[in-house]
Amino acid sequence: MAAFDKDEQLLTKMNVITNTLHPLSNDSVKVDMFFNERMIKIDWSDIPNVQSYTVYRDGKPMVVVSQSEFKDFNVSFGREYMYIIEGIEKVKKFDKEKDKVVEDEKNHVILISAKQVIDKRNMRFEEFSQSFSTLAVEPVTSYRNTTFIKPAKISALDSYCYGGDNRDFSASASTYRTRVDLSIYWQDRTYGFSKYTSDSIRYNKNDNGTCGSTELARKNAGTSGITAVKEWITSSEAQFQISHSVGLPFLMDVPPNIDYSYSLNIQKSGVTYINGSHDQYPWHEIYRSDNGGTWKTLYQFNPDAAGTNVKYLFPSYPNKKIAVSK
Repeated sequence: MAAFDKDEQLLTKMNVITNTLHPLSNDSVKVDMFFNERMIKIDWSDIPNVQSYTVYRDGKPMVVVSQSEFKDFNVSFGREYMYIIEGIEKVKKFDKEKDKVVEDEKNHVILISAKQVIDKRNMRFEEFSQSFSTLAVEPVTSYRNTTFIKPAKISALDSYCYGGDNRDFSASASTYRTRVDLSIYWQDRTYGFSKYTSDSIRYNKNDNGTCGSTELARKNAGTSGITAVKEWITSSEAQFQISHSVGLPFLMDVPPNIDYSYSLNIQKSGVTYINGSHDQYPWHEIYRSDNGGTWKTLYQFNPDAAGTNVKYLFPSYPNKKIAVSK
């Protein structure tokens, strides 16, 4: 699709490519896309009995919405974005083994690949409409481990302040220091693993020790220090070794790092076992979701409640043991 001005000069061009994750498509959903140089809006028809939708962009969850529309204001010209929209429908089916009607979950997925190329600034909206298919997805368990800093800024032991995440515990928050996402696909006995680190931002420190507002530098530590080693996956159980050591990018190769290490056992039945330890800073949170359902809290650590601080990142300070069975 393309739009031209009165002199036949190209204003906007957008390619929308659709795919399915599984050949068994079963429902049709009409999707309208509106876009200009500032935003992309996706508006899809309601799916019966779906109360909320999770919107992912390039594999990262962005937001949970209760209405069937989403606006993305953080877009760049010439970029290609992959949007995934997930909705969970509660359905009733007859279980032959139990000889009764039981409630189950049906996962609807809309997969949209959109490439936007702007050659001239265009203040008008252009529109693209198409029918997509939703599909039933095999049983999957999603696991998420996130570290974050609750304040917007913290005063470090050096002469600077550093940016935090300005939030409290939240499974779907878009801000974090580091994040690990693990997906177990029980039917195929396979898994997916993603890891992310946010930029570390250095700010000036005022003479009175408070944090200033001047951004002095921005760096990213990378994800090479984050690993997930699979030990086994069966149709009902998965075992991993998770290791995490990510340092301040301004002080690479020397402490302090954010460290944690543990064994992880995930049961398809819904139980999760975690055994290991982690630094007692910053904030830690671990969640689990089954078949696209709501996030279940497995573990949370609050340095304020524990009486710890940034010094506990150094190896000379004790770690916090973690033992989860829930």
